[in-house]
Amino acid sequence: MNKKLIIFIMISTILYAGFSESDTSVYVPDLKTDVEGSTLKASENDLPDFSTIITIDNKSNDIKIVMPSSSQSDKENLIENEKREMERTFAIEGLIGATYPLGFDGNFCIYTIYGQNPFKIDFKHTSMNGYANNNLSSGYNDRLTSALIEKEFNLNEAQIKIGASFYDQGNGLQNKSVNISDINKEIGNVFGNINLEFPNGFFLYTGVDGEVYDRFSTIMNYTSSVIVQNPWISNNVMISLSPNVYVERKIDQFVFGVKADYDFEYNINNSISEIYELNTGNRLNRGEFTLISEWKNDFSKLFANVSLVIGDHIGQNSFIIPFTIGVNFDFPVYFSTKKMDFKVEGGVKSVHNLVSDLEKKYDFSAISIIPYETSNIYLKGNLFVPIINTMELKLDVDYEKTLYGNGEWYPDYDISNMKNGLYTYTMKEQHILKTDLRFSILYKLFLFNVDWKANWLDCPILEEYNTFLLETGLKSDNWGLTGSIEYSPAAYDSMPNIGVASFIKVNSKIQLNVSLDDLVKLFKGEKRSFQKYYAARGGSVNVSTKINF
Repeated sequence: MNKKLIIFIMISTILYAGFSESDTSVYVPDLKTDVEGSTLKASENDLPDFSTIITIDNKSNDIKIVMPSSSQSDKENLIENEKREMERTFAIEGLIGATYPLGFDGNFCIYTIYGQNPFKIDFKHTSMNGYANNNLSSGYNDRLTSALIEKEFNLNEAQIKIGASFYDQGNGLQNKSVNISDINKEIGNVFGNINLEFPNGFFLYTGVDGEVYDRFSTIMNYTSSVIVQNPWISNNVMISLSPNVYVERKIDQFVFGVKADYDFEYNINNSISEIYELNTGNRLNRGEFTLISEWKNDFSKLFANVSLVIGDHIGQNSFIIPFTIGVNFDFPVYFSTKKMDFKVEGGVKSVHNLVSDLEKKYDFSAISIIPYETSNIYLKGNLFVPIINTMELKLDVDYEKTLYGNGEWYPDYDISNMKNGLYTYTMKEQHILKTDLRFSILYKLFLFNVDWKANWLDCPILEEYNTFLLETGLKSDNWGLTGSIEYSPAAYDSMPNIGVASFIKVNSKIQLNVSLDDLVKLFKGEKRSFQKYYAARGGSVNVSTKINF
């Protein structure tokens, strides 16, 4: 992982340098130092000499201020210097922290605040070892590292963005496999897009996204027949490419667009060997063509889209026609300065999930094929009601039902479907109705939030039928103290998750944070169960410092 990360940083540096501006001069912005504490006194010799701009007429005792001359070129230089300072002003954010049990958190981000050609460099890392009261060599560990670099260019009517990212995730298998000690997932990604604006309301967008995904396991016993018969367990390498183009025309309050997407996914190392019904092998080709329409005014929007999907992994149909019809209202109310918002849409949606997307989402899992399309009839609504300026109510409703037999792909978290410590995938038709009701109060320093998530029909993996969250505390611009409790009564591990968090700003640039998570598990020294068989992080104490420059 370290070698790949070093290579990523080198490539990103070359990428940024190659597209940087031709001006090679180095500009250092003015520095301002804030001094706090005891009063400072200056002697007469420490004061600057103002004799060049201030003269005193001894006869009249009048003070005359002589201002330096200012030519047109001086004004232009001043404007140019101010413009250059804005374009080259950077912001730096960082966080470093330690966690009990043995854990570390580190984030770093640098980006431009102003300018025509902004950029961003972002790095994040978190890791923990030995949780659930286990020793460091027992496999109770996890890590997550990500890096991103983005660069934008604004050339009159054209905007160009390029970038690259790296993602590394690892989980110890907690002695659940005699052959594998851990599972690792690495993703390298490059992307770019161009936005062009033309006269008469025409707009063109084109972009491409490429990815290499490598999931590999640390093998402890190479003689295992299971490893030999199932190569996708030990290693799976995928590449994907997704170009797209979108053309739009705006006419008064109307928007009309045409979009074309192509997705390609390929298993490089031929580790995928299992046949699943109509599976066509170790590669996928998918095309989608979409017509887009929209009308809006100051308080409402109506939209409708229709698509055509073709490909070799879309199920038993030779093509699929997804569509969406929706409306969005956003209007003022007399009892609050905030606007009420209502949105509802429905239709047919059909998506393809990359192997990397599924295995990132579901821990301790390994998929043996390129998954098929997931198609659903759907209806969703969102409502936001500002009761008064300090209170608000939010409601989200989602309904989905599998269509064409193209169900959801997920790991069956049952020990009978485990191979060498990894859960295998299955496809299942689903009928889902979920709601999320939230009530919030924010009055001066006081905050109070209640959230109720419910699944009324089938319950998706990683979710519960009912989950309640209560959060309250005091929070200002310079300090804060909050407490929370989350409870799922029907969960396998139904112990409430209680947490406390606080922060204080030392000054405008430094903030100290302390948090205690899953307090009951922390003090009892027990594990937090993950899908019955594995353990999650559970109770922890985190201390961190956040900096801004």
